[in-house]
Amino acid sequence: RISMPDIDIDFCGNRRDEVIDYVREKYGRENVSQIITFGTMASRGVLRDVGRVLEIPLAEIDKIAKKVPQGPGASLASALESDRDLAELRDSSPEMQRLFDLALKLEGLARHSSVHAAGVVIADKPLIEHVPLAKNGDDITTQWQMTELEEVGLLKVDFLGLKTLTILREAVRLIREVRGVDIDIDRLDLSDQPTYELMTKGDTLGVFQLESSGMRDLLGRLKPDSFEDVIAVLALYRPGPLGSGMVDMFVQRKHGEVPVEYPHDSLRPVLEETYGVIVYQEQVMRIANILANFSMNQADALRKAMGKKKPEVMAKFKEEFIDGAVKDGHARSFATELFETIEYFAGYGFNKSHSAAYALLTYQTAYLKAHYPTEFMAANLTTESGNSDKVKELVDESRRMEIGVLPPDVDTSRPFFNVEDGDIRFGLAAIKGVGSRAAELVQQERQAGEPYATPEEFCERLDPTVVNKTALEALAKAGSFDSMGLSRRQVFESIDATMRASAQTREDRRKGQGLLFGGGGGADSEAPTTGPTVEEWEEVDRLAMEKEALGFYLSGHPFRKHGGFYSRLSGHKSSSLDDLPKGSEVRIAGMIAAVRVLVIRNGRNAGQKMARFRLEDLDGSVEVTCFAKRYQEVQHLIEEDSVVFVSGRIDSEAEEAAILLDEIQPAQQVVDREVHSLVVRLSAEQVQDKLLEEITDTIADEDGDQRLMVQVEQQDRVYNIRTDGRFKLRLTSTLLDRMADVVGEGNLGFVRR
Repeated sequence: RISMPDIDIDFCGNRRDEVIDYVREKYGRENVSQIITFGTMASRGVLRDVGRVLEIPLAEIDKIAKKVPQGPGASLASALESDRDLAELRDSSPEMQRLFDLALKLEGLARHSSVHAAGVVIADKPLIEHVPLAKNGDDITTQWQMTELEEVGLLKVDFLGLKTLTILREAVRLIREVRGVDIDIDRLDLSDQPTYELMTKGDTLGVFQLESSGMRDLLGRLKPDSFEDVIAVLALYRPGPLGSGMVDMFVQRKHGEVPVEYPHDSLRPVLEETYGVIVYQEQVMRIANILANFSMNQADALRKAMGKKKPEVMAKFKEEFIDGAVKDGHARSFATELFETIEYFAGYGFNKSHSAAYALLTYQTAYLKAHYPTEFMAANLTTESGNSDKVKELVDESRRMEIGVLPPDVDTSRPFFNVEDGDIRFGLAAIKGVGSRAAELVQQERQAGEPYATPEEFCERLDPTVVNKTALEALAKAGSFDSMGLSRRQVFESIDATMRASAQTREDRRKGQGLLFGGGGGADSEAPTTGPTVEEWEEVDRLAMEKEALGFYLSGHPFRKHGGFYSRLSGHKSSSLDDLPKGSEVRIAGMIAAVRVLVIRNGRNAGQKMARFRLEDLDGSVEVTCFAKRYQEVQHLIEEDSVVFVSGRIDSEAEEAAILLDEIQPAQQVVDREVHSLVVRLSAEQVQDKLLEEITDTIADEDGDQRLMVQVEQQDRVYNIRTDGRFKLRLTSTLLDRMADVVGEGNLGFVRR
């Protein structure tokens, strides 16, 4: 993709070196260089750097850093001025005071130099005659940044890494490896019906350019059935066409709801593919060429002028257009009306060549999702492995598509996501704290020998400077040793002993002592994890550890067992919100995730804070916005992993269902206030077995003002049995989880007070 005056070229991210080598070969190695860039100590980063030096626990520093706004214009100093809570945190202890004082002094300073992600400078003679150069690792870069290079007139070219190309390449590789099918991605059948059906259904998460809810809505209305429709939908889904009525006109004409009309019969070949609607800039050029005898050079100048909307320039072109059309035999009134029509639509016109190139990528990704969904989703997960929020979104989508996502495993996982027996296996490099180098070493050693039998053997066979304690802890928290039959807690708590034992074994082997009787190990050869079985962490703790390592819950969810009970009590679920009218009052229960605290920049609330977060329930999640006035009152309740009831209105301006918060309450507070009795539903057969004893044992130590009711179904009749005063309880999430284990979550109900 080339556009002037800057030159931008899209390419597969992993081929950047190949592209730069080509440019060096073509224009001369001494005439081409990459561009330096300086990473600075930004507001959050400087806190993390200083905190690491001061040996403040990482989890604590991370929590502090997230309280500081980020983005253009954000600074630690301004955050401390506008955020009273942050200032109080700074003054809470000498350690915090020192952390912030040092961070304020260092903020904004250059932290390191690196290579610009895209920029390359090209000159007509050796660059040493134009600009100072520097060695940056193995790369030669300029010492001047991009802005200085532009100021002295040097040509800067951006080689833009488009991750979609990497996704396509990885998906094709997986399809070849897993299915033995070679896909020629550049020669697909562009009339494939399942691909267009996937687009029409809006099943487009992971599909290039089609992921937003607004785009999915447009696809459902337009129902693309040809490649030309895909080109058009990418050009139409922009604020201008959406707001001008162009999109509605296009959809109505496509489906025959209104007749297709052309300004003039001679323009039918130009506008037929877009049902008479002027969608592309190239159509404007052809119209000027056909009706007003503009040269293509003049027509291109007209296109540029229309895009810039300069009245004085447009007046000149309007006169030339009308004169040209009149000379060609058209009435002046017709020419004037046509120019004004063109002028209106051309302001929103899009470059078709650009849209067509992107439409091909859109079609390719949609085709792969329609025909090879498992490999396609695995490729997406690999490409997004550094973004835990996106990984979670893709994992949820895979499960919705009935594709299993298996946990990481040191004996089967590769560095990145892979397909295993029709499911997706989690990649080791996507675990926080492991890294690609350690993940690659785990795979290389496993392929060179045998699978790892125990954590001790795992440590013995791998370089401890690469697979270090941090990596081992992350692997244990993520469940990567689960297949060895050991609890995560047992593996985690024996890491220090395991590392000592494996170090001793390596040393003995180096000296030859381990081979005396054909066995291995030294004085500490008794494997730390082969002793008595250590009981696993409580589920809530195990899942918290898992989330710390992966960024989200993979093997379960703390909300899973009692979430259905809370949803029934609240009255709404996330999946039902799309069916409600905009502005409807709703109440929904869930767990808070992905909290973002924002500082309002403008208006009467400038300087105040508001928040956005996602509320997760068993069906999915919904975005919740808490405005400044309400946030001041409830900010202490908006914490990640808190289980709450949110009341509010469905946002009438959001593309997909979202809630504007009116009230937020802890779930326990709502249950205490609203529930009189827990109802346990049983069949007549269950009453006869030991299930009642289990229920009694489960609530034996409970004490509260809520009661237990047993509902028995027998011969199409339902009997409600109230228990006596001995069965008093308080419905906590822990008790609900225990009861769900005994009778099943679906058999728990309630009687309101």
